[in-house]
Amino acid sequence: MGTARYKHPAFFSYSRADESAWGNWCKDFHTVFSNAIAGELRNRGFDPARPFFDIEDLAGKNETVERNLRDGVSSSFALFIFLGPGYVNSQWCCEELRYFAAMHRGAQDTLLERVWIFELAVLEADVRTRFKQRLADADLHPPCADLKGHDLGLRAGQGVGADHFLRLVRCACAHAGA
Repeated sequence: MGTARYKHPAFFSYSRADESAWGNWCKDFHTVFSNAIAGELRNRGFDPARPFFDIEDLAGKNETVERNLRDGVSSSFALFIFLGPGYVNSQWCCEELRYFAAMHRGAQDTLLERVWIFELAVLEADVRTRFKQRLADADLHPPCADLKGHDLGLRAGQGVGADHFLRLVRCACAHAGA
């Protein structure tokens, strides 16, 4: 079996307030997505890997939360943003976004391929505006800051279409060079 260049195919960046409001949708998606990625990587001859998810990956760690989150972001190929009202108000979410962008030095072509935005609900205009400001603060400029180009139409409480899911699996498998 081959070894991946990154420990995690993706880093799940979300607000616990949004996760609670949407009935643990991110956790459920993480479980399904992790199983799909592991199977696809095995089929391609690579060791299975799963996305970073703080509730699981930070359990029992002795380092500071900030250090553990930075390690998780730096060892992840892609950043999956689960966007809801709580995300734009979360210091940790904004730090994850900033750190991921800095890690790739603002390379818009790389970030365009590796930053995926999932709107958990149709966002009100002020939340969208604040999120676009967070993207700008992280040095993610258009076209990367254009939500339309990245929003896959996924919503909490809805199924994930097969074509969207396949795009995500392909992105995540790229972490291994698969």
